[in-house]
Amino acid sequence: MTERTRSRIQAAEMSFLRRVAGRTLPDRVRSSVTREELGVESLLLHVERSQLRWLGHLFRMPPGAGESGKSTIVKQMRILHVDGFNPRKQQKAQDIRKNVKDAIVNIIMAMSSLAPPVALGNPQNQSRVDYIRSIAPLSDFECTEEFFEHAQRLWEDEGVKACFERANEYQLIDCAQ
Repeated sequence: MTERTRSRIQAAEMSFLRRVAGRTLPDRVRSSVTREELGVESLLLHVERSQLRWLGHLFRMPPGAGESGKSTIVKQMRILHVDGFNPRKQQKAQDIRKNVKDAIVNIIMAMSSLAPPVALGNPQNQSRVDYIRSIAPLSDFECTEEFFEHAQRLWEDEGVKACFERANEYQLIDCAQ
């Protein structure tokens, strides 16, 4: 859970508890006092306990074959549901998204510039190509679900795959595949 999410949950929880206790923010009564008077534990504490209990089930997974991914599942669940990604890993994710955009843009642009040009395997994907070309000049483009949907469908196109196979004829980043 991110700090921003924690902060929002805490603010909403205290707003609710103040209403239940008949208090307002100008009353300047500490949150801990309000919580104690109502006999309510912190919502965040409850959520964390639930998450840790859930992760405990994963730790008690039956033994499996070596290298079957048991510890990977635990690590992924911890990242997704308890700790979240640290800023360094978030930056890496942004770099990966940018690489995906750069790669699909380069492949699409190369399809028409190669000799002989490469045609789409499925002509219905032309609208996807037009979309990719429209976002190509945008340096501050945020990769959306729509973008990834178009990129994935184009990557599955036989013409795009054929153009990728000819990557030695144009400049394409190494991690494109």
